[in-house]
Amino acid sequence: MVSRYDYWQLNEHRRRSEELGGTLLARLIRAKMLAAAVVDSDQLSTDVVTGSARITFALDRQPAETRVLYHWSYPDDAHRRLRVGSPLGVTLIGMSAGQSSGWLDGSGTPRSVHVLSVAPSAP
Repeated sequence: MVSRYDYWQLNEHRRRSEELGGTLLARLIRAKMLAAAVVDSDQLSTDVVTGSARITFALDRQPAETRVLYHWSYPDDAHRRLRVGSPLGVTLIGMSAGQSSGWLDGSGTPRSVHVLSVAPSAP
């Protein structure tokens, strides 16, 4: 599930990626959009990853890390940010705490991600 706002933002990420020649990322975004159930923000559970969420996740069974997702404006904590318009950001958006997913990193290498917790918005 993704909010209408995040869905619109994903489309903008897709459009910009295509303009810059990022066809792999654009395809990933398009696939996410096609599979998404689009709802109003107030219909999302608080454990769903949104475009401004603070999330804790584990990559490839590595130690957990916490990041703040963002669409265009950087969050205050510059060292812990994660752009939605990246392969990992696109994969995470719409996932819920407890979910796992496979994804391809920027070089096309298969990886896995497991969402441990989600705070509904960045402080």
